[in-house]
Formats: sequence, C-alpha cells, structure tokens
Amino acid sequence: AVVSKAEADGCFEPSGEMVGYMDYRNNFLMHYIEDEIHIYNKVFPEWEDCAKKFERHGAALSYVEFEDLCMNEISLSKAQVEHLIDVVDRDGDATISKSEFVERYAGDDAALMDGLRSHWFNVMRIMDAARPAHATTRALPR
Repeated sequence: AVVSKAEADGCFEPSGEMVGYMDYRNNFLMHYIEDEIHIYNKVFPEWEDCAKKFERHGAALSYVEFEDLCMNEISLSKAQVEHLIDVVDRDGDATISKSEFVERYAGDDAALMDGLRSHWFNVMRIMDAARPAHATTRALPR
C-alpha cells in the first residue's frame, strides 16, 4: 500500500538518470513511515478495545463507521483516518473488517511497525550501506 501511494504521489523519478528511483530518506521514510509510526503509536494502545467495537457493527465497518470509531475513540484526525484506511483495507472492498484491523495491530504488521519504530536509525544506516559506492543520492529502485 505504501509503494502504491508513493507512486500515486509521484515520488519516483519519472525521467533522467534516476528514472524509477526514489530518494528513500526524503520521499519515503520521512514522508510515509514517519506518519505511519505516529498513527501506529496512537492506535496500538487502543487496538483491543477498538477491535471489540467491531462486534457491535457486525463483520465489517463502512469507511464512515470506521472514521467515526477512530476519531471518537482514538482521537485521530480525518487525514490520519484516511491514511489508516489506505493501509488497513487490504482487499479494497470499501470496508474495514475486524480481521483486517486485528491483523494490522496484532499480526506481522504490528511486529514490523514495532521493529521499525525501535530501530529507526539502524534502518537508515542499513539503507545507506546498501547504496552503491558511487551513488550521490539516497535512492531506491521501484
């Protein structure tokens, strides 16, 4: 979902020597992952209570119901909820299912976000080390 959003936002170089690459520090990590970590830090402590609220609404919530839940229960902004919808609605059916929400906050995604948050500087160091020696920018291919 994040790479699709980066493509839609035009973060990959469209032409020239770096066509198909993006500056991973400025156009990826600082732009997308920073927002992701901030939202994750707000939602994660509340995820179990929020998951229980799905039971009142059935198997899935419409985007409007999910927005209402997130804005009222977790105090997310409308923009943060829209970002959360982008990453949680994996099947693109315009609803957020309890299983999609739980997977995000109790499954592998939770471990990934926790690891990324805990090791932010190490991630940057590893990505910098993976750059070709002659590279003058912090760029990753699509």
